[in-house]
Amino acid sequence: MGVVRSSRVKTGKRSVYGAPVAPLTTEAHPAKKLTQRVALESRTERRRREIFEWLVEAARQLMFSRYLDDARVQDITDLADVGKGTFFNFFSTKELVIPEVLRERIRLLRQLVDRVKAGQASSREALNYLINTGLDRGLTPADWRNYFGSYVISMAHDERVRSGVSDLIRETQQLVRCLVSVGQERGEFRNDRDASDLAIYLLHALFGLQLIAWVHGVGLNSPELESNARSTFDLLLCPPSSINQARKVARSPIASSKRPQSAHTKRKRRSRGGSH
Repeated sequence: MGVVRSSRVKTGKRSVYGAPVAPLTTEAHPAKKLTQRVALESRTERRRREIFEWLVEAARQLMFSRYLDDARVQDITDLADVGKGTFFNFFSTKELVIPEVLRERIRLLRQLVDRVKAGQASSREALNYLINTGLDRGLTPADWRNYFGSYVISMAHDERVRSGVSDLIRETQQLVRCLVSVGQERGEFRNDRDASDLAIYLLHALFGLQLIAWVHGVGLNSPELESNARSTFDLLLCPPSSINQARKVARSPIASSKRPQSAHTKRKRRSRGGSH
């Protein structure tokens, strides 16, 4: 049997497939077929990622209305508008959605760290934004109690959930440490303590606030969490001499309903007061 030798194209390069180049036909070129296959795989992967995100978001929304432990898998898939069997293509149990809900918050935190490093935001602004974006002012304390209770109960029932959340908290700690460290370098935060210690204290304070509220069965309200977060910044991160200044910088984002008084109005009021 004769040996089939690889032919060469006009460029002098060996055929990609190591076989004689077929004559031109109406059939698509192998490279074009490969491109189409890659594009098809990309669409499939994109679709899979979208469904995954729908399921995670549906579980997150459901956690505000009831403990995830009391919900059914079909409750999640109905809210995500996918078939019940689709859920098990991604998760073996409903509790394993919990770490993925937290992972979405970490993606936001990574983006904030990148912005701070690029000089597009301060560390303090990033930490404030992280907390504020986690708050939905339309939610009630009972909604938040259900949400955090879903974490606690799921971690107590499934060691995989507890371990997954633990790993994500460690990652959160490292990202917060990065924000604190940059803030120290720029003079935003106190530098008499190690950035790792301050990051741990900050997270313990915030997570502790949420846990205590859940234990008391009262849940959280957004203004309370925001107020406590700002107090935590002042006590843990700012140098003692700049606490008062930090409070001025971290004033509430809700605009005051009082109009600023003009100098003329102030003079009139003083003159009226002196006439009595």
